[in-house]
Amino acid sequence: MLSLIRITMFNVAKKKKNKQKHLKPGVIQGEAIPGKMTRKKKAVIVGVVVMVAFSLGVGFALYKNITKDESKEQEIAMTEFTTLEDQTYSLQGDDKTDEAIRLWEEYLAQPPRLEFRPAAMVRIGSLLLNVDKSQEALGWFQKANGIEESNASVVGIAFSAEATGNKNLAIEYYRKAIKLEKKFQEKVGPNNDDYLQSQTNQREYEQTIIKLEAQP
Repeated sequence: MLSLIRITMFNVAKKKKNKQKHLKPGVIQGEAIPGKMTRKKKAVIVGVVVMVAFSLGVGFALYKNITKDESKEQEIAMTEFTTLEDQTYSLQGDDKTDEAIRLWEEYLAQPPRLEFRPAAMVRIGSLLLNVDKSQEALGWFQKANGIEESNASVVGIAFSAEATGNKNLAIEYYRKAIKLEKKFQEKVGPNNDDYLQSQTNQREYEQTIIKLEAQP
């Protein structure tokens, strides 16, 4: 099981505006505290994963291979997404998670540009985990993963599958998450600031698989 990261969604929202260095999808920085996590705590971490995955996977790569005429449209789309993120953190702080979910569903109904859809779907999944709707969350993570596999969607599926008692699916996706962590470690090397956290994530996934495999 992932260790609890001492960081709240609200604080992440503030930090994301000031963060200078790039984070890998799935890496969550903070002080790790050993111990079993509740599904709500997992959901918070998945939410952080979503924010980081979006900021790297979309925020920094979005403008690749686009024409000059599209740049303004991309900028507007990015502003809309990040504004909705800020609204989400505020609503969660007021215990209005259901309203936040509704806003994301309305956002997807527009629909937004294709590259923004997986991140929005994962965002809904993380919010559903916060209100203990693990089966619904699983569906959203799978939808996102079907469009584009990312660390956020893979980890979300693993969390949700475990929460719903789908042991085989959870193991499958924890293994996928391990592969993504190893790939990241090989790419960046041990001098990267997030290398050790990636190793910690990997070990936690491995331990969770062992625990799940031991279950009848």
